[in-house]
Amino acid sequence: MKLADANAMEQPSAMCLDAEGDLRLEVGEGEGKRSFVICSRALARVSKPFNAMLYGPFAESYSRKVAPDWTVALPEDDPEAFAIILQIVHSNFKMVPPTVSRDELYQITIWTDKYDMTEILQPWAQKWVDGLEEAGDLHTGEGELLWICWELGLQRKFVDVSQKALDSCYLDEESRLCGPHIERMQDNVHIVSLGILGHA
Repeated sequence: MKLADANAMEQPSAMCLDAEGDLRLEVGEGEGKRSFVICSRALARVSKPFNAMLYGPFAESYSRKVAPDWTVALPEDDPEAFAIILQIVHSNFKMVPPTVSRDELYQITIWTDKYDMTEILQPWAQKWVDGLEEAGDLHTGEGELLWICWELGLQRKFVDVSQKALDSCYLDEESRLCGPHIERMQDNVHIVSLGILGHA
């Protein structure tokens, strides 16, 4: 019996992305946790960290050799973002949403960055960001938008968003740069990682 068939009987809520799937990913924790039956090779091909995790000298790889059902838990990761990421990984392009919200795209890029596979988003990157503009999501959340544009390599949009953010910024009583939707830009780990704040 295939992993997908066996697990479907035990956990009907699992999303099967590959009928020949050999790996169960359990993403998130608590009531929001979701399970995905996937092809481990498909994931390993697009992500060096996952390749090392699944086929290197790690516990997740070892479990493949000793357990009848290969399961890897990712309790800290976002299950909704992973659902979209895994559809792309498995070439289920009809299941990829044509538009996403700012918060959804922010989460998607956080996790593709973590696992070094943001390039798989390129066919949707411009369309998704254009959709944010149409929905008015480019007028709030400067920190998230700067991160999204930077991570997706959208240079012109990054410049536009950063200019709008700077136009509405101010210095607080401690001379820290703040924006209308961010208490302190220095407190946003992703903005800091871009290296654009200097020592203001």
